[in-house]
Amino acid sequence: MNELKSITYNIDNVPIEVPLFGEPFSPITLRHIGALRFAYDTLQNNHQMESFKMPGTKFTNEQTFFLAYAQTQCYQRQELSQYIQTKSGIYDERTALNTALIHMPEFAHVFQCKFKENQCFN
Repeated sequence: MNELKSITYNIDNVPIEVPLFGEPFSPITLRHIGALRFAYDTLQNNHQMESFKMPGTKFTNEQTFFLAYAQTQCYQRQELSQYIQTKSGIYDERTALNTALIHMPEFAHVFQCKFKENQCFN
């Protein structure tokens, strides 16, 4: 998972790139980190993660947990609307979710990827 440095929107078939300055730690991102950490730890500590196995896939219970949460963050918006919000510092849910996951060693461990070394949240 790579850090986002910009987002490109396709407005009237013209790609417009919006640079992201710093980490987009919006209130949405912070809620993602808190909610994911709380739910993940609670399910792990109470041995309830087994209920997240998705039949017919090779995903582990823990991977399915993160995938299920990510699917709740799927939104379809008009590009112009999100472009205006991004320019004013309000990042879309996908960006906020990806930023949260970059800072979660639990996610990196479960998917066996490298997590952000300069993470702000342990």
